[in-house]
Amino acid sequence: MQKILPQTQREEPNGIEYEESVQLEAIDLIKSVIGSEYTKEEFALACEAIIASNEALKRERDYWNGINNQVKHYTPVEAWKEEIRNKFRSIPNLQTSEEWKSKVSEIMKYFIGEGTLDKNKGLLLIGEVGCGKTTIMNIFKHNPKNCYAVKSSREIASLYASEGHGVVSKYSKPLVQTFPEMFWGQTSLGLCLDDMGTESIKKNYGNGLNVVEELVLNWYDSRKFNMLHATTNLGYDDLKEAYGVRVVDRLTEMMNVIKFSAKETSKRK
Repeated sequence: MQKILPQTQREEPNGIEYEESVQLEAIDLIKSVIGSEYTKEEFALACEAIIASNEALKRERDYWNGINNQVKHYTPVEAWKEEIRNKFRSIPNLQTSEEWKSKVSEIMKYFIGEGTLDKNKGLLLIGEVGCGKTTIMNIFKHNPKNCYAVKSSREIASLYASEGHGVVSKYSKPLVQTFPEMFWGQTSLGLCLDDMGTESIKKNYGNGLNVVEELVLNWYDSRKFNMLHATTNLGYDDLKEAYGVRVVDRLTEMMNVIKFSAKETSKRK
């Protein structure tokens, strides 16, 4: 075979560096395949292969750059908001009114420190069975401002009956957790008392106690209003009958009251 040495310079002013780069890559390619001796035809084919490969890589790069330019770049809060919207979209057969959507929108704003709800207070969601109260509070429990745990009032009352006053002490203050990176850097969690009014007075060693009433009063004394939330199917009159005027007054002082219309279609369909 005749040994051909590629030109290292060209008279053309444009693309000289690129042509030299292609030639050097072609030489490396040929050497790796057939050795140090090659024909003009082999050298030309190697150059064409390198050029075709470069063009393919450029097309791929341009394609992904185009895709990347179309992708939204979210801030952490914007990403959280989109995640919340997706959670609502994923609920099967969810039926909502404009009024319901408006209230959920206000709750979302509340949990990022925006909107008209008082940020120094918690939330009290009132509405009939199936209007989405528990679902809403579960979806929002991981949020940028005040994460919280959702606990059934009936469950807490039952725990008191079996475990005693330590349960009241545990749920009367923020819950300590050891993985702040999972909760927007927050080292303690608030509490949402779900389905207030469904629990009954429980006894522990003969000592009867309205556990939820006790929890509300303890949280009131702590003044950490924005870390306690609640949901209930009961109206004001029923709440007063269940807990007394004093407790209901404390609730309304501690919380933003959000009422869902009796006309709301059940979200459980």
